[in-house]
Amino acid sequence: DFTSNGAATTQAGMNSPRGIGYDSGGTRLFVGDEDNNRVLVYDVSIITDGEDATNVLGQADFISSGGATTQAGMRYVSGIAYDSGNDMLYVADGSNNVGNDRVLQYDVSSISDGQDATKVLGHTDFITSIGSTTQATLLGPMGISFASNLLYVSDHVNNRIIVFDVTAITDGEDAVNGAGQIVGGSPIYTKSGTNNGPGAIGLYNPNDVAVDTTNHRLFVSDNENNRILVFNLNSSDILVDYTADNVLGQSDFLSDGGAITATTLNDPMGLYYDDSISGTDRLFVADAANERVLIYDVTSISDGESAVNVLGPSDFTSYSTGTTQALFKFSGEYVDITMDTNNSLLFVGDPGNNRVMVFDVSINDSNCATPNDGICDGENALY
Repeated sequence: DFTSNGAATTQAGMNSPRGIGYDSGGTRLFVGDEDNNRVLVYDVSIITDGEDATNVLGQADFISSGGATTQAGMRYVSGIAYDSGNDMLYVADGSNNVGNDRVLQYDVSSISDGQDATKVLGHTDFITSIGSTTQATLLGPMGISFASNLLYVSDHVNNRIIVFDVTAITDGEDAVNGAGQIVGGSPIYTKSGTNNGPGAIGLYNPNDVAVDTTNHRLFVSDNENNRILVFNLNSSDILVDYTADNVLGQSDFLSDGGAITATTLNDPMGLYYDDSISGTDRLFVADAANERVLIYDVTSISDGESAVNVLGPSDFTSYSTGTTQALFKFSGEYVDITMDTNNSLLFVGDPGNNRVMVFDVSINDSNCATPNDGICDGENALY
């Protein structure tokens, strides 16, 4: 139900769910269950409240929760990305530099509970856990996004975005590109500072990334600067200009204060870009410290533009948190979001309530008395 929030290590329970990924072809939802050190797999072709997971990765069964640095184990899982073309799942294993500082690849064409990962990024083997600052290593990987055979990783503690070419992935391979740590107009892979604060180049603890493969843009959740940076990509979705082209959450590139209005953010985390419905071009942002999800119309972007809708509170200036059908309890945790674009269902991780919320974000949302861009401000979740 919508009024319970206890943590559990069971087939139906969760303990601080973080990363979320979706497989539209197989109608599977992947949930990074952080404090249980596992990824749960749900069949969401038909959703029932509190349904059991069908499979688990990171643990051999649904009642184990210990962290491990092995080919089958995980430790503090966060971001998740799914590659539909090759049926591969990518899992950021080691959030905020307290885990394994790596990204695991799984072949999920078929799944067996506790199966081994197939490849690893960030280390050359499956038994190393200490991260660092090089072209091949990571330090606190969090949000990840897959597009055009490229895996974009928010390397949180290193204050950068790292890009791996996973066309023919090898264990511990070098990154091919990056943002946030730029010297002389090119990425430098041995620097980890905050790059002199806000600006249009530097990042401060980035938490997530989303790629728009239609208009070729990269969205970066720049957490401590309380903003979303927007980078234009080339037609192959590759970063070629390391200076951000637009900013959301701030009116300019030099501001970094957090606030609760229609134009500001406070501790932004998970991102999801959607243009699946004709005439829509939307960016969903988990605005964690404000306990809400903001929706931006990014058909064209102006710096500091207003969000068009909000989930959680009923307006843009109220702070509301709780355990209800409409409210979240993000509790300062990493929050991720994903979408079933075939049915216009938005999945939002709600870690403080140990659950995932499911919202109708279709154009003609039946939950809304007066539909507005498919979303009613503060609407109730469906599941």
